[in-house]
Amino acid sequence: MIDLLEGVEKNLRSPNPGPLIDYLRKNRPVSMDCKNAKSRKDYEEKLEMIIENEPYFKEAAEHYLTPLVESALGDSTRLLREAVALLRIYKDRSPTINQHEQQDVIT
Repeated sequence: MIDLLEGVEKNLRSPNPGPLIDYLRKNRPVSMDCKNAKSRKDYEEKLEMIIENEPYFKEAAEHYLTPLVESALGDSTRLLREAVALLRIYKDRSPTINQHEQQDVIT
C-alpha cells in the first residue's frame, strides 16, 4: 500500500499538486497503522474510492501501475509457456498416463 501511495505521489501531474501530495503524505501513516485484515480492507476501499473520484489521483495511479501490470503479465505468460513445455516433456516421458489423461494435462 505504501508503494502505491508513493507511486501515485511521484506520478501526480496536477497543475497544483500541493494539496493532493499533502493528502497522500497525511494518509501514509494511516496505511501503516492497519493492523488487521478488516482495517486494511476498509482503508484500501476508502483509498480506492478516493483514487477513482479524483481525476489526478486516478491518472497518477494508472501511470504508476500500468508498467507493473504489464511486467507481471509478461512474466506470467513466460512462466505459463515454460510450464506447458515441461508438461509436454513429462507427457512424452510418462508411459503410465493414458491418452485421455495426457490431453487433460496439456489443455
